[in-house]
Amino acid sequence: MVQGVRRLNVVKGDIFSESSLQEHMSGHDAVLSCLGSHTGWMAEVTLYSESIKPIVGAMRATNVSRFIGITSWCTSDDKGPFVMDWFIKPLFLKKIKKDMGAMEEYMIGCEDINYTIVKPPGLGNGNVTEKKIKTEVGQYVNGGGISIGRADVARFMISCLNTDAWDRKLVSVAY
Repeated sequence: MVQGVRRLNVVKGDIFSESSLQEHMSGHDAVLSCLGSHTGWMAEVTLYSESIKPIVGAMRATNVSRFIGITSWCTSDDKGPFVMDWFIKPLFLKKIKKDMGAMEEYMIGCEDINYTIVKPPGLGNGNVTEKKIKTEVGQYVNGGGISIGRADVARFMISCLNTDAWDRKLVSVAY
């Protein structure tokens, strides 16, 4: 159990195997996915686009319709902050952002899945805080910081289970 969160089960499974995931999803209300990739900046990334199909398949097979997952700021070709558009994305993160965008597009096309895609900027470590989390539907939070703590992103994700404010939305978060 995650500290301070009752009725939350953290499990490990093969994210590329629908049948493996079904046993973990059966009887639950939602899937919270915090997948991340540590591949080099030049490597092809397919983690997000290839894992979402078995995840959704397992959700459908087990009648779980709520999904909350993480991608990142600026996964589309929409304009973002200058530094992101002209330096970070093209030089370092182009391939991973493209794959995250493919996952988002797949979820948008799933009419039967109530998704929330949480889009933080860079992620930091540390304990959960009580800092106010800024939110904005879309590709980034205008005026938001360049990093947010992983624990606070998890806090926001869990809070999404108690509201319909972020249903079927891509919501960027920041401090």
